[in-house]
Amino acid sequence: MTQPILHKISFQLKNDVEVLFQGDYQVLHVLNDYRRIFSLGGLPASELAVRYTITLKHQLDCGNNYNLTRYHFELIRDKNIEILYNFVIEDPDDYACMLMMFSNLLGTVAQLSGGGLVHAALGELDGKGFLMAAPGGTGKSTASGRLPSPFISHCDDTTLVVKDKEGNFWAHPYPTWSRFYWGGEGGFWKFDQVIPLSAIFYLSQSETDYISSLTLVEKVSSCVAAFEQASRMLARNDINKDKINSKGSTDEQPIRKPKDWFAIGNDSDQNDSRKIRMHWFENAMILSKQLPGTKLNLSLTGNFYELIEKSL
Repeated sequence: MTQPILHKISFQLKNDVEVLFQGDYQVLHVLNDYRRIFSLGGLPASELAVRYTITLKHQLDCGNNYNLTRYHFELIRDKNIEILYNFVIEDPDDYACMLMMFSNLLGTVAQLSGGGLVHAALGELDGKGFLMAAPGGTGKSTASGRLPSPFISHCDDTTLVVKDKEGNFWAHPYPTWSRFYWGGEGGFWKFDQVIPLSAIFYLSQSETDYISSLTLVEKVSSCVAAFEQASRMLARNDINKDKINSKGSTDEQPIRKPKDWFAIGNDSDQNDSRKIRMHWFENAMILSKQLPGTKLNLSLTGNFYELIEKSL
């Protein structure tokens, strides 16, 4: 039997690790969307030090439960996993959620080096990268949009952080997936435009702009929260799409929101979820000890970016 031609896209991390997504023509549209959204280049000229392979396989009659936690640990153990999924999704919100869900496995690979997905905007000044971390609604996107030249805003919601062999932390821009929901404008991000990290600012709303120091415990706690807010789907033991998309009558269908994908099937007492959270804590401890981390209190009208410039 002739083997199907596998199409491939390559995420090349700064720590000399490659994450390869591949699949046949039935999932080519998914790979092309990833390529466009992440602005990916071609395959590396030579094999990188370590490769993780994620093979997407289209299956119309696959089940409705998606255990991203299982994929997380399989990828760590085997460096090679298969994902069976119905990749023909007519609802654009669900399609965006699917893209987000499987791209979260990049966080799995980054986590192994001491990093992971961080709920933070990524900015740059004179070649120095900095994170602005905060829970949703605190002002990451607003602050990111207010950065004046010569500041550069690379992404305003989530950043992929990796640690190289020398122990330095680097940041890859990552999509703001919410821009693909509810008829949003979408967008693209330059994943390969990796930036060396110099500092983390934990945002807090204030009437005036000022920086306050944090204890190590406060920094670690804030960093763990930033990991969890960005990567919580990895610790969801069961994501049931039917609980979001009821097949009943219109009157019986729930009000479906993409964020529901985060909220379903979480059991913090599960051993696997605890292992993932413990890994976040360990990485947050290393990150907090190595990079300066402060609390950035910012107003809606002040020049908070001047405080960032002085701190870098």
